[in-house]
Amino acid sequence: MSTDLLSIVSIAVLIWHGIEQSYLYILVTLFLRVYGIVVFVDVVFLLLLHDVRSNLQQQRFGGRRPLIQPAKFLKRWEAIKARLESGKPSYYQAAILEADALADEMLGEIGYEGGTVGERLGLIRSGQILSAERLQEAHLVRNKIIHDHDFSLSKEEAEELLSFYESFFKELELM
Repeated sequence: MSTDLLSIVSIAVLIWHGIEQSYLYILVTLFLRVYGIVVFVDVVFLLLLHDVRSNLQQQRFGGRRPLIQPAKFLKRWEAIKARLESGKPSYYQAAILEADALADEMLGEIGYEGGTVGERLGLIRSGQILSAERLQEAHLVRNKIIHDHDFSLSKEEAEELLSFYESFFKELELM
């Protein structure tokens, strides 16, 4: 029995060596190697040309990325923050209103539809924008500024609210 098994194995090895020496086997293995290299190069080019980073960001945020130039955005943001240096509560409120308008613009650009910031914030799914709760808090203060004419805001409160907006803008990689 062991000689039968040994002879079967030796015959299989002889057949395999014969296949390895055939031109058909050499041609098929050469074709598969070239094909593998071509597929690898195609995948690399697709990843490079398809802008995988923005697709990952789109899945993360549920929309596209803002098209604003970073220098232009930072100029607007610095102008908003400069209002805090005035020492006037009305300027603090204006800074919050402008920051909210800028956040609204960015939410619209990344694909959140809605007529108001509140509607857009309501469309954010859990985990898409980590700073959404803080942004909602800041937006509620913005609403108080608009609707309550006796509403007052200290510099420290305005700085904290602007930090909420700033964390949102940093999350969008605008800063």
